[in-house]
Amino acid sequence: MLLSRLCVVAALLLSSPAWAKIEGLYGSDCLQVDGLSAVKDFLFENSRFEMVQTVFGDTACDGAVYDFSFSGPYVFDQVSSGLDLTFSNVRLTALDSRIVDAFNAVALCGITDWELEIPVEVSGLACGGQTIPGRDSRIYDIIREVEGGVQMGLPEDLRNGSSPGKRPEAFDDLIYKAK
Repeated sequence: MLLSRLCVVAALLLSSPAWAKIEGLYGSDCLQVDGLSAVKDFLFENSRFEMVQTVFGDTACDGAVYDFSFSGPYVFDQVSSGLDLTFSNVRLTALDSRIVDAFNAVALCGITDWELEIPVEVSGLACGGQTIPGRDSRIYDIIREVEGGVQMGLPEDLRNGSSPGKRPEAFDDLIYKAK
């Protein structure tokens, strides 16, 4: 009896395709953020990732004002659904001339020569009251495939992704749709 159950379980495991990689482009719908809006896109390709968060000056994701781009290598563990992201580059790009003027006026990130649509490396800098992750910083997350896309981990106080032991355990409700 036990042997037959094990055979059934083994057959199910072998016939179910394992999610061996997460290659592809995934993106969010329009998200509401403090009276503004944003869209987040993830590209996973050849063990490298790029996450771009585009912020808009309205609540309808119309009229992009700036992009934050995080990129570097990633490691995906299909058994645990663990996703380790290493930030090789963090760039901020002003996409509106009014934002260029505002960034320059306040010397955002200590930089006074912002230009329209020119990405600026901001890894490790203090920008607008927060310190941007430095080069080679790591985030420890989880990811799973769902119908039509993927879900990432839900960061919480004790599970904020700052170390392998603080990797999120629950998934965020937000689905990044396959594009």
